[in-house]
Amino acid sequence: MRLGRTRGSAPTIIPSLIMGSRNHRPCGGHVAFLSLGSNLGDTRQHLRSAHRALAAAGVLIEEASPYYATEPVDFEEQPWFLNQIIRVRTDLTPMQLLESCLRTEMEQDRQRGIAKGPRTLDIDVLLYDDLVLQDRRLQIPHPRMHLRRFVLEPLAVMAPGVVHPVLQETMTSLLSRCQDASQVQRLEETG
Repeated sequence: MRLGRTRGSAPTIIPSLIMGSRNHRPCGGHVAFLSLGSNLGDTRQHLRSAHRALAAAGVLIEEASPYYATEPVDFEEQPWFLNQIIRVRTDLTPMQLLESCLRTEMEQDRQRGIAKGPRTLDIDVLLYDDLVLQDRRLQIPHPRMHLRRFVLEPLAVMAPGVVHPVLQETMTSLLSRCQDASQVQRLEETG
């Protein structure tokens, strides 16, 4: 399924001819992949706090990647990031999940000053089942995930066979073609 939208209306669910059913949806909830990042303050603590806040909002973390130290992309004059990918299960709708992510960022004092700039916490919804959603507030799959090595490296380890619902390529395939040359260093510890 995918969500469509007509001018001036709320998102609606419409069948998708683009997507197959290759990305499993377990009984009792939706599977989503989220990207967490922080480069200000106690970065590990910010990510751990995000885990707790998301769980309190009804988001079950099924798997968390190791932490990755990653070079900034786009706005390079800032500290490196601590990043992590989490696979979650939830009964929340995509928009409810987004609201939970935004609320969690605010709880960690996220300031939206410089675009792509330093932040205490950033949470992006990358995938939600095999949904394609185009809304002014949320796009699924994340529109730049296939261009970002800091997303694809941990995602290709965690879910190598998951298929991007628009590009129809696995995470492993997307990583092999990724032209982002920024540094991504896997750290041993996890969240």
